[in-house]
Amino acid sequence: MREQAQLDATRVALGDVRAALLDRDHAALGAALTRHQATVRAAEAVCRDRAAFRQEAADLLGVPPASVTLDLLVARLPADAAGPVAEARTRLRQQAAEVQRLNDSNASLVYYCLDFLQRFFDRLTGRPRDGRYGPAGTLAAACGGSLINARG
Repeated sequence: MREQAQLDATRVALGDVRAALLDRDHAALGAALTRHQATVRAAEAVCRDRAAFRQEAADLLGVPPASVTLDLLVARLPADAAGPVAEARTRLRQQAAEVQRLNDSNASLVYYCLDFLQRFFDRLTGRPRDGRYGPAGTLAAACGGSLINARG
């Protein structure tokens, strides 16, 4: 099934991005992001095909296209045909959950790195905020001054 293959390709691409991030390998990250862009384009094609299928199925079933789901198909198909569709639905849900987990994990890792860099540059330029509130309810000033003194 194309959906399963697409989710597998996306999972692999996200895994490659994660590995490159963790290894701090900029060249590998660039290559992984390029490969991931190819999976994004392929996912868009799968999405268009899915929309076309839903429209055709909706016409046959006499329902709105938005209501055509694998659950509906399992309910409407004969038992011998519904079994494989139900199994595919289960696999797709598992794959989609894994892709979502990897995507969320990568987003958290990137956020952590960006937050670290922001704090580093804030401290470097003398604009540190430690994010804590003092007794007066205002943000407390961080200890120390600028690591560099740049004048332009």
